[in-house]
Amino acid sequence: MGEKEKIIFADDFIEVTPDGFQSLFNRIEEAGHEIVGISVNVEGVRKVTQDLKDKEITPTLAILDGNMPLKGDGAKAAEIVRKEFPEIKVVAYSSQPQTFGDKCWSKSNSFENIVTFISDNI
Repeated sequence: MGEKEKIIFADDFIEVTPDGFQSLFNRIEEAGHEIVGISVNVEGVRKVTQDLKDKEITPTLAILDGNMPLKGDGAKAAEIVRKEFPEIKVVAYSSQPQTFGDKCWSKSNSFENIVTFISDNI
């Protein structure tokens, strides 16, 4: 679409491979989008959502891991985000098919594909 997205990104693997995710976040921002919130679990999504609301920042896209073992799932995170920001687009980001979200992207996609998806397909 070419519009700048304000993105919430949640994935428990951010703790495991922080450099890899930082590379992805850098590419997303180089493409003209903004990462406005990062979380590794559902409670973090709740905090990010409240912080954004307090700062009067309205995210336009949430990319949420479908399965964050012992930390909650993407469906619950989507429910939290949509409660505060009903117009937000939600993408399930998972290695397994998910039923929540407006779209589902496979974790097997390269970072370049993810940046392209954000820029062209949302």
